[in-house]
Amino acid sequence: MPPGHQDPDPLDDMSYDDLWRLSESIGDVKKKGLSKQALKVLPAVVFKKDEGEKTCTICLMDFEEGEKLSVVPCFHRFHDVCIKTWLKTNGVCPICRQKV
Repeated sequence: MPPGHQDPDPLDDMSYDDLWRLSESIGDVKKKGLSKQALKVLPAVVFKKDEGEKTCTICLMDFEEGEKLSVVPCFHRFHDVCIKTWLKTNGVCPICRQKV
């Protein structure tokens, strides 16, 4: 190997879900996220163009008319899949950091 050359890190090619599964299999991972049961009871709303936030601050994609959004207790809204993925590992709102 030439001087100064580093092998690529195999973790760089892993998806978030792959990394999460790896961390769970290693053990001793302190989860700060919500339980599956808590995620199931998040309130949902249907997006209307003239109401509140227009973009999901997790994926940075605009909401579309009629799309299902989940609402956290601080009333911030996100794509359902985005916020549930976030809350599996983080127990706080990604915008204001209020505990969910």
